[in-house]
Amino acid sequence: MTGPVQALQRRAAWLLVACWLIAPVGAWIAHQRLGMALAPADWQTWMWVLAGAPWLEEWIFRSLLQQGLAQSLSPRWGAPRAAWAAALLSAAGFALAHDPADGLAALWWGLPGLALALLWRQGAGLPACVATHAWFNACLAGVSAWWGPG
Repeated sequence: MTGPVQALQRRAAWLLVACWLIAPVGAWIAHQRLGMALAPADWQTWMWVLAGAPWLEEWIFRSLLQQGLAQSLSPRWGAPRAAWAAALLSAAGFALAHDPADGLAALWWGLPGLALALLWRQGAGLPACVATHAWFNACLAGVSAWWGPG
C-alpha cells in the first residue's frame, strides 16, 4: 500500500510527463495560431532563455509567490483551498509578467503558468519546474526556428 507522499510523487511524475509531451503541440499552436515566437539571436540570449529566465521566473513565481500565498492564505481558507488559490494566482501573475502585445494571447501564457503551478503544488520541486519551463521555452524556440518568426 502506498502512502500520501508516494501518491503525491506519482501524480507529480505523471503531470511532469504530460507537460513534456504536450509542450511541443502547445508551442506549435502558440506560434501558428497566435503568432508567438521565441528566436534568440546569440548564444547569450539562448543561455538566458534556456537557463537564466526559467530559474529566475520559477524561483519568483513558485518559491516566493505561490508558496508565500499558500502559506499566508492557509490559516483563513484551509490548506487545500489556499494551495489552489495560490496556484491560480501565480499562473495569472506568470501570464501578466509575460505580457504579450496580443491582448488575449496573455491567456495562452496562463496555460504553461498553470501547468508549472500544478507541478509545484504536486510537490515536483523547483528543479522540475525549472527544467519544464526551459523545455517550454525550447519548444517555442524550436517551432519558431522551424517555421520562421511569428
